Amino acid sequence: MKVLKFLLFTLTLLLYCSNNNQNHDLFLLFDDFKEEQAKAYFSYPGRYSDQELKNNVLEEIKKLIRNTKTTLGIYAYSLSHPEVIQEIVNAHKRGVKVKILGDNDKDYTPLIQNQIPLERWKASGLQHTKVMLSDRSTLFIGTGNFSEYGLTNDWNGYLKLKVPNNMQNELEEFLENTYTKPALILNGFYFINSPDYGYLSQNAIVQAIENAKESVYYLIFDHFDPIISHALRKASRRGVQVIGIYDAPVDDEGKYLIENFYGVLSSIYEDGNTDVVNVDGNYQGGLLHHKTMIIDKKLLLTGSYNYSVNARDKNREIFIGTEDPKIVTSFMEEFDRILQKSYRQENKNFYSYEIRLPVNVTIREDDVCIDGHTFSDPILEVGKGIFKTYLYFDKVDNQNCIFRKKYKTISTKFSLNKSYSFSGNDEFWKPLEIYSRYDNQVFYSEEITGISIFHTSKPFKYVAPEYVYFPTDESISFSIANTNLANTELTFWSPGKEIKTSTVVSTNFGTGIYISNLKTSTTEKKQGVVWIEKPEEILFFCFCKKGEQLNSSIQLFLDVWQFENSIQKYKAAEILGCYSDL
Repeated sequence: MKVLKFLLFTLTLLLYCSNNNQNHDLFLLFDDFKEEQAKAYFSYPGRYSDQELKNNVLEEIKKLIRNTKTTLGIYAYSLSHPEVIQEIVNAHKRGVKVKILGDNDKDYTPLIQNQIPLERWKASGLQHTKVMLSDRSTLFIGTGNFSEYGLTNDWNGYLKLKVPNNMQNELEEFLENTYTKPALILNGFYFINSPDYGYLSQNAIVQAIENAKESVYYLIFDHFDPIISHALRKASRRGVQVIGIYDAPVDDEGKYLIENFYGVLSSIYEDGNTDVVNVDGNYQGGLLHHKTMIIDKKLLLTGSYNYSVNARDKNREIFIGTEDPKIVTSFMEEFDRILQKSYRQENKNFYSYEIRLPVNVTIREDDVCIDGHTFSDPILEVGKGIFKTYLYFDKVDNQNCIFRKKYKTISTKFSLNKSYSFSGNDEFWKPLEIYSRYDNQVFYSEEITGISIFHTSKPFKYVAPEYVYFPTDESISFSIANTNLANTELTFWSPGKEIKTSTVVSTNFGTGIYISNLKTSTTEKKQGVVWIEKPEEILFFCFCKKGEQLNSSIQLFLDVWQFENSIQKYKAAEILGCYSDL
């Protein structure tokens, strides 16, 4: 076939070389000769599936290992398929440097018996990734384990990606969990590590659902995240078609959605994979093992990340996002194939409309209260744009007040540090929306009394000041070149302290030197964040005195900004630093 393509290309070149208008066609034809930079693979379980098709992922993995010449890195939870193990042993014997990172509790006896180098994950949770890296240049990664039945008897999806030379070191750092940026950007794909940045994976899923215009289709093995359920339910209320297919039996969050979707467009399915094998009385295989979501048939979210707090905060996971049209189309075809073999769950109840009620919100020490109404198991939405945060409170039954620090761990983004996060400030909570989880009522505050940066959709832009200085206990001075900041609003925050605002004054117009009247304590001068609101954007910088450990809430803000800024362009964001020469 390759010879035929080459002859065809040569003939076409001879025929078209005199016609400049045909150059585009030549490039399209030449593109067929280039090795695919990204390709999707899927398992095809089924007792009557074609064996060649059923074994296609297994054979691709064996070929990848067989063709490895120098180094083979494997980061895997389950690694037990005898044919895969044999290929690893063969590679080791022919001099390939093999490195395997496995889970702390899994059995890897065949590898140990063959003296294959093996390290175990020593941190909390599972080492749940499913990755192979051949010769630092070919990455094979997906949702399925490298086990005897995971590769053939479970529904799973995989990606094979070529790794450019200039990205190989960064990829290895990422896989070794020493990468210092929130996300790795690689050829139109982004990757996030859990547990260090698991909250970004959760946030990427929630924001993608919130931005959906037409459809959200997902395949999921485990779903225990009520925040994701909340976003899916809201999408159905907007008229977005939400279809979720669950590994049988359907998880509780799937059952919740069956009873609480809006309209009749959205539905939940139970998978129909029955390709199980009885091994010593235990059934293996027969799973829907995907962790895959497709937004508007344009954005793919996949990887090893299940929808749970363990995947976010404890396990070693890799979350993947891409808008590559060929890859998204391949996964969409996979979704349709599984949908045809799944069973729709009866919607016994659904809501036709949402009831929105304006309320007066009051903050009473650590309680958030509304007047004249009660709610049960609410999800609160506070902040906007980069500060958008979802807070889930369970075991709340017909109350009108909640203790604001009692939100569940699964809550998102700026909820992660209860002692020092922005959520400890009253200004963060107005305006807000309160969604009752089990009915169609939404309470919202019309009063806007909070700090404006928490509730703006303006983009945030990082700036590096030439200096930051506190001339007195009642002022802050800084220098930012090439921008006019006179008479803009400055917001100042030091972790655990009150948020303060002031007006920026230029000390000498055109020099970039500014001062703002702001009363600060000795503690506040050690580290903090400064936001400056311009008409079209929010500028920000941070400062941290030498020798001080940067507070986790400041680092959280920097990481969130870096991540959101980088995935907008699928380019690595600039490295941020806090001014330290105080």
